[in-house]
Amino acid sequence: MAEGTTEVEKATELSREAASAIATIQGAIEDAVRQVHEIAAAAQQIAERAAAASESVQSIAAVAEENSAASEEVSASAEEMSAQVEEISAQANELSQMADQLRQLAARFRVATSERASERSRGPALRAVV
Repeated sequence: MAEGTTEVEKATELSREAASAIATIQGAIEDAVRQVHEIAAAAQQIAERAAAASESVQSIAAVAEENSAASEEVSASAEEMSAQVEEISAQANELSQMADQLRQLAARFRVATSERASERSRGPALRAVV
């Protein structure tokens, strides 16, 4: 009987150790599950931030494209204005040349006043200087 009691005591002790080991394993499993949930939540946050960053990059790209188009329009306007300035400059040079020619032609004439009264009523007479 003593032998039977000893074996029962050993079996009871082994049973307690097994229960303790199962409780330890269960605690480790619960910790692992909690860590998996934390990792999943962190991965979700990373995915959301990556999506927001992608949207920001797309917005920046759209603004850059708009700026590029606006720059091209400004460049085209500047070229057009440059052509207009060149045209105005050419017309100003032509007017200057015409003014010089007119001065040269006007310099050939002088105003002479007549001593006769009848000619005074008609006003000054222009005579070409040759």
